[in-house]
Amino acid sequence: MNQRSILPHSLLVLAITAGCAPPKAPDGEISEGLSTGDYVVNGGEDNEGELGETGSGGDSGSDGGSDGSGGSDDGGGSDDGGGSDDGGGSDDGGGSDGGGSDDGGSDDGGSDDGGGTGGTGGATDADGDGFDATEDCDDGDPSVYPGATEYCNGIDDDCDGRLDAGAVDKVTSWEDADGDGYGNPDVSLWACNVPGDHVLNDDDCDDTDANRNPTLGCDWNGTYTGTVTLTATVSGISDTCSATLSVDVDDTASPALVGDSTCVWSGFAASLIGDVDFDIDGDFTSDDDIEGDITIDGFGAESWSGTFSSPDNLYGTGSGSGTYSGYAYTYSLELDLYR
Repeated sequence: MNQRSILPHSLLVLAITAGCAPPKAPDGEISEGLSTGDYVVNGGEDNEGELGETGSGGDSGSDGGSDGSGGSDDGGGSDDGGGSDDGGGSDDGGGSDGGGSDDGGSDDGGSDDGGGTGGTGGATDADGDGFDATEDCDDGDPSVYPGATEYCNGIDDDCDGRLDAGAVDKVTSWEDADGDGYGNPDVSLWACNVPGDHVLNDDDCDDTDANRNPTLGCDWNGTYTGTVTLTATVSGISDTCSATLSVDVDDTASPALVGDSTCVWSGFAASLIGDVDFDIDGDFTSDDDIEGDITIDGFGAESWSGTFSSPDNLYGTGSGSGTYSGYAYTYSLELDLYR
């Protein structure tokens, strides 16, 4: 309202105490604010001090609170410039120490019940592991965070997007194809679980033969028996000589393999050459390989080589050439023996 009126000091006090909008002070001007009592008082002086504070009081109907600055008990300005000691409303009139109302603002201007916390408003670290929700893939588990140790637990402990990848408790197992309880040293798996066809050792010497392992023996020692076939070609005509051969194998002896037999020709060589005796020997060149000489009466010595494989088999071949009674010949040898 703009109507000017000069009231006695006592009436002005009464108006403020009653919560009514104060009329204009003698040398001041009141700018009307919101219905909640916001206002600005400019200019003028009273007996208590100079007005000019900006205040935010309570509702016009609040008990004992002023509508603006100058809300001290005596109705005038405070000693230091017009407002109450804290610069706001009266003690019980709705304004807090910092200018906000009790139910609308905290001491520093924020709301006690709806204005947010005193923090920065950023993401929180709910589990206290040092990583907030923008980095932590599980902010409810303090053991899960970027760079954590990965374990075999079906959880992405280190937040790299992979379950159990690089887990420190993975184990190495080896394939046990023959089911003898011993693993193949050449086929392994590093994983959290051990498959049913794997074991936790690599001790098998032959994963294709359940009878060859550290318990039953890994060497090829023993007696092998089978057939030897010698095919000779003389002047373009071939004949075959067959024999039953037994050899003894002992990897601690030298030679490691020895045997002998008699070969019987089946065709023209039977009358031309007759039965022939031969000797065979050999030494290991690796765990499974052997080579040596075969000496056939009338033909001389030629080299041969063979390989041991499961189940307990020695297979070998050889070849040679020469002359017999003036006739040039070539031959090939094949032996197939079993322990």
